[in-house]
Amino acid sequence: MSGIDAVCFDLDGTLLRDDHLMSIMDTVATSLAGRHPGLVAEDLRASNRRHAEAVWRDWEVAWCRGESPLQEISSLVWTAVLGDAGIVDADSVAEACRLQEQLERESWRLYDESIEVVHGLRERGIRVAVITNGPSEFQRAKLETVGMTTAFDAIVVSGDRGIEKPRPEIFETALSALGAEPSAALHIGDSRSADVVGAHAAGMAAVWLDRSGIGSLEPHQHADAVVTDLRGLYPLLS
Repeated sequence: MSGIDAVCFDLDGTLLRDDHLMSIMDTVATSLAGRHPGLVAEDLRASNRRHAEAVWRDWEVAWCRGESPLQEISSLVWTAVLGDAGIVDADSVAEACRLQEQLERESWRLYDESIEVVHGLRERGIRVAVITNGPSEFQRAKLETVGMTTAFDAIVVSGDRGIEKPRPEIFETALSALGAEPSAALHIGDSRSADVVGAHAAGMAAVWLDRSGIGSLEPHQHADAVVTDLRGLYPLLS
């Protein structure tokens, strides 16, 4: 990948760890079970996984565009979870949502190499941006919490634009902010459907971050390169 002078990063699962969600739901389920004798935390966790998948399928785009806050979506999920158990309790739903958001905010952590790689690229004269889906306040709070609000030449959040990955317009917004041409830019992210497909649609090179090493890609999701760690960018840009 010669001639690259701009690199865009996804946030969640790429720079910021996203391996905490299961433990958070375990904690919330245990809390709910404690409020309602007879409920079993393991059953609540299983119900949460089932309902969260269905709710996010319907609400993800609205969340990405900043039209539906996390609390609203969480409320739908936990209301359905308790409903399965025959319980209608607005106070318990509100407490579950409050605890979930609190734990999520407390869990925001960078991957070990994130700061090193972002700073390392800037030291090489490469312009860097972050492109992230989600409500603006929520996503920007993540960057502030981990001390990276000034680490980028541009920060593009779908909630500010009403345009989410994989639509090419959000990548084009980042390119414009960086003053970069698509042919001289790459995007790296952990989502094949949002990051790889979207970057290619904008004319950029796409690097898939496969931290788990699962390996396979659908034909329309083929990346220009696959790495298991952000440091894998270095040889690609040499």
